[in-house]
Amino acid sequence: MRSIIPNTLAVSVDPYETVEEISRFSESLEFPWDMTLYSSEMLENFNILSQSSKVIVGPDGVIKFKSGYGSLSDTTWEDIARRYFVY
Repeated sequence: MRSIIPNTLAVSVDPYETVEEISRFSESLEFPWDMTLYSSEMLENFNILSQSSKVIVGPDGVIKFKSGYGSLSDTTWEDIARRYFVY
């Protein structure tokens, strides 16, 4: 997948993963975004209840988009990027 969403950070919510493991995973799949570990405060603040949550948070800290299980196509992500990001 090409980089379609600038300044993006993906967050792993698996409590057993290390930073090194998610970095290797991201590199092996050539994700176009950085990845990091979650915090319980973040999960609570954004009401993330499932592992496969996708949340877009604006610079103002307000949730702009939220989706649960299921993958989204490149076309759908491009539509989302056009709607929520300025680049």
